[in-house]
This record gives sequence, C-alpha cells and structure tokens, in this order.
Amino acid sequence: MEPSETEAGILEIFQKNATPSEEKPLTRSTSISELGIASIDIYEILFAIEDRFGIEIDEKDFTIGVDTTIGDLLSYVEGRQHSSLAS
Repeated sequence: MEPSETEAGILEIFQKNATPSEEKPLTRSTSISELGIASIDIYEILFAIEDRFGIEIDEKDFTIGVDTTIGDLLSYVEGRQHSSLAS
C-alpha cells in the first residue's frame, strides 16, 4: 500500500532530521522517542510539518510523549488538514 502524500511528507521530514536505524526503516509505528531526537530538533520538525502542510500544531491538542509514534503525529496532521478544509 502506497503511503498518502501527507505520510510520505512527514516521513521525509523525519528522515532529514533524524538518523533512523538502517535495520529498521521509519514507519507509522516508529516511536519518536526511539529516534533519539533532541527536544529542540523536535520543534524544528514540527515547524517543518506546519510549513509543509499549512497547519498549526497546537501544543494544547498534541504533545509528544514517550509513546508517541509517527502514526500519532500523522493522524493529528491529517485531522488538522481536514478541519481546515471544512472551515
């Protein structure tokens, strides 16, 4: 199954800003914490996602915790995209 444009874009942003294991490629189930990204770099990733998809990630609605996956972030971004289309 081909990834959606949004999923492909988010994975691309993470690949540019993280050093994933060659043995385990980035997927929806990849935990953001296992990528070893510094918290300042997480903000850069979130800003890149906001810019690329024309959304705002509200820290009140979405926070990155120990168990947060790329799929969790993808679901949030897709929800924001749909809500901005409905407005």
